[in-house]
Amino acid sequence: MDTLIERCAGIDIGKDEVVACVRTPNPDGRRRVKQTRTFTTFTA
Repeated sequence: MDTLIERCAGIDIGKDEVVACVRTPNPDGRRRVKQTRTFTTFTA
C-alpha cells in the first residue's frame, strides 16, 4: 500500500482550551509519532 499523506494535523478550538495534534513519520520509517498539545484560552 502506498502512503498518500505523510503528515497530518488537527486542531480543536473551544471556549476554554485549544488542542492541536500532529502525526509525523518516525525516523525508523515504520510507525507514526503523535504529538498533542493543549493550550488554555483567555480574553483580553
